[in-house]
Amino acid sequence: MMLGREKELEYLNTAYEKAGSRMIVVYGRRGVGKTTLLKAFFEDKDVFYYQARETDTYRQLVLLVNTFEAYGIDIGSLATGYDSFWEKLPVLTGQKKVLVLENFEQMVKGDTSFMPSLITFMQNLQQRGILILLCSSDIDFVENDLVAHIGKAALAISGFLKVRELKFSDLRCYFPNYSAEECVIVYSILGGVPRFWNCFDKTLTAKENICRYILSQGCVLREEGMRPVREQFREPAVYEAILSALSQGYCKLNDLYHITGFSRAKISVYLKNLIAIEAVTKVFSFDTPDRENQKKGIYRISNHFMRFWFRYLYPNASMLELLPAEEFYDTMIAPTLRSFCREGFAEICREMMLYEIQTTSPYMRHGLYEGKNGNIDFVGQIDDDAFIAAFSDFDKTVITQMDWQHYLFALQSAKLSPEQVYLFSGGGFDEEMMLTARTDKRLILIGMKDL
Repeated sequence: MMLGREKELEYLNTAYEKAGSRMIVVYGRRGVGKTTLLKAFFEDKDVFYYQARETDTYRQLVLLVNTFEAYGIDIGSLATGYDSFWEKLPVLTGQKKVLVLENFEQMVKGDTSFMPSLITFMQNLQQRGILILLCSSDIDFVENDLVAHIGKAALAISGFLKVRELKFSDLRCYFPNYSAEECVIVYSILGGVPRFWNCFDKTLTAKENICRYILSQGCVLREEGMRPVREQFREPAVYEAILSALSQGYCKLNDLYHITGFSRAKISVYLKNLIAIEAVTKVFSFDTPDRENQKKGIYRISNHFMRFWFRYLYPNASMLELLPAEEFYDTMIAPTLRSFCREGFAEICREMMLYEIQTTSPYMRHGLYEGKNGNIDFVGQIDDDAFIAAFSDFDKTVITQMDWQHYLFALQSAKLSPEQVYLFSGGGFDEEMMLTARTDKRLILIGMKDL
């Protein structure tokens, strides 16, 4: 089942239907659903799919020849290089073809002749037309290193399609029997990564799935939290220390310096690497009329599962080995799980706010505000002097009048007087807040039933 990829599918079909040849880079983090998207796109087309390996050019060419022969295309004698391989490839007749090169970065890194030869091949088929899809899970390479590797050859690329994580609304469709609360918990842990969703059993509760597929010995997700770092970087122990500190709320460079003992310069380099693979994000506060009360230099783990893994599994590895999965959940996770989900719930809040404004003000400037006197989970600027704002809280049993006063103080500190204020609650609102919402027309209350 493919969810939430209508725009990406339309983009690929539009590129295919245009006359002539095109080359598009399709990329996104591992497990985000690139293959599912491509399979949906392939349904009524003639496709040649090759998955590159991390090997030398000679073996890459052997594997290429074997793959095309499996499609019934005889290359003949083994090519001596990429130029030779494309020249030996018979004319592709009939319906317009799609050539998919998965993990194409392995071919780019391994041989400087790869891209020029591929471009020549594409241009020779300009009249008949071919769509070449260069696919990768290496976000850092595509966004930061690709152009440096291929130079002017980058001009031949028609477009870049980044396949991003799915949204909370897609997760709700994927787990139709879950309550809104269970969906918030699952989204806060797994994020919008379909490969992780597929590991869960829809017939089990959120707790049962966490125990069986994350906490149990030998289960598929138990070591997933550190996999991206161990695959991409040397010195994983340094990254572990930084990510562990971030998961415990040490979110500024100076905090990380004191808790890890590494130099600030070293931490900055490692944070930059973590940002490049989208494991960590640097939070930039929405630019409000106030500057004095804004927090600056805030870092957070943006990879949901990594955030969960370092919050619960990494620091409690010994107990994870000793305790049964359900006991570990009840003892180490359950008491603070709703608090952990605050960040995921805030993301859901922002998703809903963006959906709300898409039809009315699609070009609205928006962001979140990190303040010394309280955060604002969403700020949208309608025009020079008009704003809307939103706050969220998944942890509290109910949002009270005292909470409302705290939100108003955060707005005052940011020097904002929004026309509308949305409050998202995981527990509900007390009677006084319900009364306030009836009398204060700028206040909009959103509970779990509205998600």
